Amino acid sequence: QISILSPNAAISLIDNYNVIEKKKVRIPDVIKKLVLCVNKTCISNSTKEPIHTEFHVLEEKPLKIQCIYCDRIYKLDEIIFSSKEKVGKKISQKFQL
Repeated sequence: QISILSPNAAISLIDNYNVIEKKKVRIPDVIKKLVLCVNKTCISNSTKEPIHTEFHVLEEKPLKIQCIYCDRIYKLDEIIFSSKEKVGKKISQKFQL
């Protein structure tokens, strides 16, 4: 999530209160399970199919990702992050079920 929300972020590895290494975050080429597809007809939202969301990163700046199942394209401000506990709630809120 950090690389999607803040692509210029760096993570500091700390040992005994000293920064021992800094790592720049990188957006992966494929994003799995982390983001919801809000397309109601996307197979990733089916309760009958055990499928997790998966997106290809089309562009990093500005961020554009595409669902591999329904081909819907999302910009950063359209992305909804998922969590195992709240996936159903977020989907119902987004779709206003």
